[in-house]
Amino acid sequence: IESFGSVMVSLFWSFANSNFSFQTAKASYGVLVAFAQVGSILGPTIVNQYSKSNGPAWCYMVGATSMILLQGTMYIYIKIYGAQEY
Repeated sequence: IESFGSVMVSLFWSFANSNFSFQTAKASYGVLVAFAQVGSILGPTIVNQYSKSNGPAWCYMVGATSMILLQGTMYIYIKIYGAQEY
């Protein structure tokens, strides 16, 4: 679990770098990082609130479902737009 966060971050940036041109990356990476920071603040707060009422197992299931949906959205993105090498 400790290394999972590091692996996911490197996989995300690898995917982003392989699908965005330099100009698009220059214009949009700042926004991506800003939303990531907001997510890192809101995520634990939301989990803390919901784990009190629904239990930690529910939070784990939501997290696992989110990771599966992330993979699905990446697959759909590649099917729609293709994977171009820059």
